[in-house]
Amino acid sequence: MKQSHEETIELMNDKKTKTLLPVIIVLFFIMLFGFIGNCFFVYIHPLKSKYSPSGLPVVFLGWSQILECVLHIPMNIFILFHSYNFPDDIVCRFMQAVIFMSSAKTGMIVFTIAVDLFKKVCWPFKPQFTSRYIKKIICCNLIVLTFVLAGPGKFRYIIKI
Repeated sequence: MKQSHEETIELMNDKKTKTLLPVIIVLFFIMLFGFIGNCFFVYIHPLKSKYSPSGLPVVFLGWSQILECVLHIPMNIFILFHSYNFPDDIVCRFMQAVIFMSSAKTGMIVFTIAVDLFKKVCWPFKPQFTSRYIKKIICCNLIVLTFVLAGPGKFRYIIKI
């Protein structure tokens, strides 16, 4: 009996999913423990440490990672389950653009933390970041740089049949 094109793609997808099962399991545990750990961090860090401008991007990074664990890792798991038979081209592009934006945002937050620590260690007697300036940097990261850095991602992933 001859298989249809859709059945062949479904069989290839099932085979690929079985190959990727260890990755899917690891992503699930990263999602689970990342969510729990970052929730603890976001709750405990403001209670146990005094308020400082340096702590603001660290807590924001924690919230960002919670968002990653809730939204982006399940998106990646869904993509891994549908390697060959993803349902919609627009949804695929949107998901990849969101994942790219998230990665760019996380990288920019870590860069902000690194610059803040560099200023504290190398130039301790020069003016440091203020809370207001840190908030401006975070907003700039979210609005401008994230969309600029993630923009090409929505054009790169196209479903070809």
